[in-house]
Amino acid sequence: MDVHLFDGHIDHNIHSTLSIDEIRDIGQRLCNILHSPELRTVVNDIGTPNNYDLTNQLNADHLIGLCGNYIDNEDFLLIMKEQLKDMSTGMCAQGRCYRLYQVVKAFQTSS
Repeated sequence: MDVHLFDGHIDHNIHSTLSIDEIRDIGQRLCNILHSPELRTVVNDIGTPNNYDLTNQLNADHLIGLCGNYIDNEDFLLIMKEQLKDMSTGMCAQGRCYRLYQVVKAFQTSS
C-alpha cells in the first residue's frame, strides 16, 4: 500500500501523554513480544526526527506510547505484527506513522 495516498488526510490529533522514557519502555516491551526488526528501528529512533511525519503531523513516538494500552491484547499484537511486516516496504516517517496509526485507531474505536 502506498501510504503517501493519505498524506494530509489523516486526523493528526492523536497524542500520548507519556514521557519519552515511558514510551521507550513500551517500545522495548513490544520488541520483546513481537521480535520485529522494523519495530526495533522505530524504537531506536524514539526522540529523533526519523519518527516524525511532518506531512501528517504524526509522531511514531506518541503512537508507540498509545500501543501500551493494548499490549496485552492478542488481536492487537497479531494486527501489529502484520502492519510491521508491511512497514518493511517503507521505513520513511509517513510509513512508520501511518501503519502504527491504523492499528491504534482501530483499537481506540473498538474499545
